[in-house]
Amino acid sequence: MVVFPKGGIKAQSTLLSTYSKGEALYKSGAIEKIELIKGKGGHLTVAGDVLDEKGTTYGASIKFEPLDDKVKAVKINDCECACPSKKGHKGFCKHITALALETNKLVKLDDIRELLESDETKFCFEAGLDDESTGNSFLDSLIDMGLEGSVQKGVDGLGDAFSGSSLEQHSTTSQKLFKLMNDELMDEYSKYESINGVSNLGMEVTLNLAVTGIFAEFRVGDRYKYVIKNIAEFCEAMNTGEVVNYGKNLEFKHELASFAPEFRPLVKFLSTSIYLEEKYKNNDNFSKYYYRASGDKTVEIKPHNYRAFFNTLDKIEIELMGLENKRVKIVKEDPEISVKITADEKLGFANIEFPEYIYLDGLDMGIMLIDSTMYVLSKGYVDAMGEILKVFAEYVIPSSEDRFDKYSIKKKENNKMKVSSGDFGTFAETILPKLEKHTQLEVTGLNFEDYTKQDGVCELRFDVDNTGNIICSGVIKYGDKVVDLGEGAVDNDLSGRNAKAEARIKHMLNEYFLSGRSGKLWVLPKNEDDALARLIDEGIPKFEEIADTFASEAFKKLKVVVNKPISGGLAIKGNLLTVSWDVEGMSREELYEVLDAYRQKKKYFRLKNGEVLRIAGTDIEELAQLEDELGLSKKEFLSGETEVQLFRALHLNALMMENKEGIKFRTNKEFDNLIKNFENLKNKKHKVPKIVNATLREYQKEGFNWACALSEFSFGGILADDMGLGKTLQMISFLATRPEEHHMVICPASLVYNWEAEIEKFAPSLKVNVISGSKEERNEQISHCNEYDINVTSYDSLRRDIEEYEGFSFDCQIIDEAQYIKNPGTMVSKAVKSINSRTRFALTGTPIENRLSELWSIFDYLMPGYLYKYKNFKDRFEEHIVGGVSVGEDLEKENDATLKALKDLISPFYIRRKKSDVLKDLPEKVEKVVYSKMGAKQEKLYYASEKNLVDQIGSKDNKQFKEDKLQILAELMRLRQLCCDPKLAFENYNDESAKLETCIDLVESAVEGGHKILLFSQFTSMLEKIEARLTEKNITTLKLTGQTPKLKRMELVEKFQEGKVDVFLISLKAGGTGLNLTAADMVIHYDPWWNVAAQNQATDRAHRFGQKNTVTVVKLIVKGTIEERIMELQNRKKELADMVLSAEGVAISSLSKDDLLKLFNKN
Repeated sequence: MVVFPKGGIKAQSTLLSTYSKGEALYKSGAIEKIELIKGKGGHLTVAGDVLDEKGTTYGASIKFEPLDDKVKAVKINDCECACPSKKGHKGFCKHITALALETNKLVKLDDIRELLESDETKFCFEAGLDDESTGNSFLDSLIDMGLEGSVQKGVDGLGDAFSGSSLEQHSTTSQKLFKLMNDELMDEYSKYESINGVSNLGMEVTLNLAVTGIFAEFRVGDRYKYVIKNIAEFCEAMNTGEVVNYGKNLEFKHELASFAPEFRPLVKFLSTSIYLEEKYKNNDNFSKYYYRASGDKTVEIKPHNYRAFFNTLDKIEIELMGLENKRVKIVKEDPEISVKITADEKLGFANIEFPEYIYLDGLDMGIMLIDSTMYVLSKGYVDAMGEILKVFAEYVIPSSEDRFDKYSIKKKENNKMKVSSGDFGTFAETILPKLEKHTQLEVTGLNFEDYTKQDGVCELRFDVDNTGNIICSGVIKYGDKVVDLGEGAVDNDLSGRNAKAEARIKHMLNEYFLSGRSGKLWVLPKNEDDALARLIDEGIPKFEEIADTFASEAFKKLKVVVNKPISGGLAIKGNLLTVSWDVEGMSREELYEVLDAYRQKKKYFRLKNGEVLRIAGTDIEELAQLEDELGLSKKEFLSGETEVQLFRALHLNALMMENKEGIKFRTNKEFDNLIKNFENLKNKKHKVPKIVNATLREYQKEGFNWACALSEFSFGGILADDMGLGKTLQMISFLATRPEEHHMVICPASLVYNWEAEIEKFAPSLKVNVISGSKEERNEQISHCNEYDINVTSYDSLRRDIEEYEGFSFDCQIIDEAQYIKNPGTMVSKAVKSINSRTRFALTGTPIENRLSELWSIFDYLMPGYLYKYKNFKDRFEEHIVGGVSVGEDLEKENDATLKALKDLISPFYIRRKKSDVLKDLPEKVEKVVYSKMGAKQEKLYYASEKNLVDQIGSKDNKQFKEDKLQILAELMRLRQLCCDPKLAFENYNDESAKLETCIDLVESAVEGGHKILLFSQFTSMLEKIEARLTEKNITTLKLTGQTPKLKRMELVEKFQEGKVDVFLISLKAGGTGLNLTAADMVIHYDPWWNVAAQNQATDRAHRFGQKNTVTVVKLIVKGTIEERIMELQNRKKELADMVLSAEGVAISSLSKDDLLKLFNKN
């Protein structure tokens, strides 16, 4: 049960729109927390800060008190807000509305009871997720009954109106649904047996029809009916389920089941209306619009809800008093009334006669009382006949006070009226069609077709005034009578005129002349070029169909021109591209004005010679696109040509080919040769150098050829293949084509040694210079850059060492994980872009993570200026492409023209393949090793521990070795922990772990690319550290260890399989077998299990039947440690590796001292 019912909140809102605005604020999470404060005498306040859509925070509060000790409902006493809208208004502003809705979500009536009974002065509630159980209110029930109009301003807070229910309500069932189920059950139950022994009570209704309104009284009972002497008490009893005695023959429990089914809608209506009336009878706003009790046993039914009331009386016989005294029945249908029209040609008029009836006007509906039947009219009938029925009615019971002036209330012969022969034409045009359609019409002595109005002859004259405005005047001639269309409204003398025809012509003139009428003229301002073209192309032909048109010589000169051909030029001069443009018969100044009109989304432009030029779909549109492409200033445009970087040639050529019917470009020989050579190179199958020890797959060859082609012209590009598709191999193969040059690779610190390992694996003949270590060591390494084929450093090292690279020049510069420079203002971005290199490439699986500016920053590195200055890029692309690019989708969507233009612009320099695109070229499982290099402190600690172990082993004879094998096994485990994170072995270690940093970088990049990951480790404490780091990165995780209960295990598996979590952290021993986790497409072995079979079993949690994607399997290895040496031994001495660290460690007995020393390359 909610604190402030929804209907009550709506009622308190100062305007109808206030509630919807407040609801929008509430749904946007505008309130972070609220306070429930206890005051003196049981008075309470709920308060909170509300952040509105403009970013301003306002303090809002609602003061209220319980209506009873049990706190079943509350009453609002006051409300406050610091916003300007609240000043001078007693109701809710949007901020208070949001607060009330948030209160309903967070605070329960039980919380209020608890606060009142405790010693606390306030409770605080933090905003959380929406609660499905929204509760119910009495006003909500009005909506169920079709009484949505029954909630208006000025209503106090409502409490729970439903109690004494026959069903037990469970806490999770919404009250609105609960009440519906309860009522349905009562309806069904009452067919067989009454709960309180009474089940067939009826009601009698007496309506007093007065000129001021409708007043109702009621009787209740079975055979004998008792007067309900106090309707308010009756309704209160219905709401509480009270047993009431009316006399010796009638005592019953007040519930719907006590009444016969046909009377239950009426009982519901009474309970609702009187409950509201009694509760708010002192509220002026409420009583103005709704039900008002005129005495204890009488209630006034307001016109606003005639329909709701009379719908409950369907087919129930009622008694009328007042203007009519008789018993009547209510039917929901339109009557078939007879109307007679009799002409008296001698006297020159006709009599119109309706039957006698009373009309009840209910604003949006009407009711006719004819004889002993009250007809509840359909909306269509009221729309067509309502005003006519009011005119001919014997009585009209008004819907509002102003009806007293418009309609006479006194009894009169309204059903008989006359129409003069002079008005036969107007009558036939307006009233007669409705009577013919909705009544049984009988016309005697008259043929209305004889009085059909003549259309007249219309003349329209079009001209251009001395200021350039288009003007029009018009007249209609009815024989000798001439009517000026510009004289305003049709005068009162309609005889002989066709008012509808005149109105239609005026409407057309208003449609084509935007300024409407000025005096007797219609005016179209001279600068409204689109409207002028529409008038000429579309309007004039229409006017010629209905009128005689006349045009002045000045107007005749106006014509629409479809196109003005534009010519252009593309010429390469040196290392720059010259672009030029011109148009025949128009100055560049006027052409620039045309482009400005295009930018304002105008479709036409009025030239100085009077012609109206069509812009859309012409050369002008293409020229505007070219202007945007080149980022031209007004000065540059007016000069007629500009010089741009050579790399723009490819895209400009693509535009020229795409729009062959548009601007005709002239090209010089150098331009043609560049395009031809690039196409040849792009299609050329470059040979992978023999020094590359790998067989490239087809898509990898495509990437290799793409890089070779771009490099020939010193162009750069983004290789944005999905993770696991071999971006590193493609780049190494490309670098191998230029072994005589010096290249630079910049990557995250966690990947520096991975690049070294990959180069040594795939191109061992290339010399690699890894720039790392202390500042002095790095400076020394940098000084020898020109002695190596490939130099590899980290982003952070480059930032610190950038001054040392001054004077060095590289052939190719590659940045891996290019999102590291997504913010162009960082020192890292500036350092990367300051390196002197001939051609540049960027590798990334996610070129766009959050904003398009990230793509701009990467291109600013590749080819500065290609995507213009950032301000131009933002104006043209970023502000127009909203939601068109998302993580993992990049530039794949083409649901926006601007997005497509951007994709076309970068397509020569951007290549991306997803695993799903190249699935047929991929094995089911791709395995790779990612290396980490320990920092100085971790390295020192590790090698000291390793030396200690080697010394221990070397100092023991074979007998001692066998006796101390468990201690040796423990030391081996310690070395593995030092590789994972030294904190696993030494709690006081306070430096970073190289492998942990590599792992976090890897996972973050994979998740950004949309991958789902299984991460295995033997050490549960390591999983906890990884979990904490990923949580800091807002990466969702699950964790399964040996301590996880069986039922919980299946819940975790199901949640991961549903795609709700990014990373599943699994203890190898607990989750290496028996789980089906095909939602993952990536497996990471943090500390690989040296027993290959056990490791493969873990991998097979994802790589199994039902897996639709290629699975990437990654082993994390710390370079230069026991991890690397055992991995090298796995292929040669798999049995030995299994024995060293098998799951149970039982094979250690067969491992000799010499075997173990060989593991450390010692003997």
